[in-house]
Amino acid sequence: WLSQAAKIDSGFIFARVMLSMAYSSQGMLSQARINALEAYRMRDKLPMQQKLIADWLYAVYYETYHEENRYLIQYLEYVDQAPPIYYMLGLNYSSLLQYDKAISAFNKSLEIYDSWGIPPPWVSNYTNFGLAYHNTGQYRKEKRLYKKAEQDFPGEPLLLNRQAILALSQGRTNKAGEYTDR
Repeated sequence: WLSQAAKIDSGFIFARVMLSMAYSSQGMLSQARINALEAYRMRDKLPMQQKLIADWLYAVYYETYHEENRYLIQYLEYVDQAPPIYYMLGLNYSSLLQYDKAISAFNKSLEIYDSWGIPPPWVSNYTNFGLAYHNTGQYRKEKRLYKKAEQDFPGEPLLLNRQAILALSQGRTNKAGEYTDR
């Protein structure tokens, strides 16, 4: 539908942004890049919030995590209740090995979902947050986080994997085996 929308209305720039994200999630990175570049070229026609998303998307493919974060932070000046934006900040900070900032961003994302009374859309909100805790040696917080994640995503393989790694890190091989068996 996004492809058709972009064909029908070349001025519907945000369709290109969303199309780029859709291609990226399917691993079709060359198509994602093309659409990100098209949106970026026409971004001056977008409202400020959408322009910042187009700028961020361009930065994903053609700039650095620092530029990505700059656009995400600017976006949060307009909409501070945007959990996916905090999540993306957390991922970028983790990639930059700035785990304290990543933890803060991941935490803010989950706090917003909690305040809305809904779980995050995917288990990665928990597992990437847990990995940041893990990389800073905060195993108790990581374990508590995974307990919460089990409520929202019971039996999720990615979560079980992170729980097994945590158990192994703490020398709890039997517990790790339980997670692996599940």
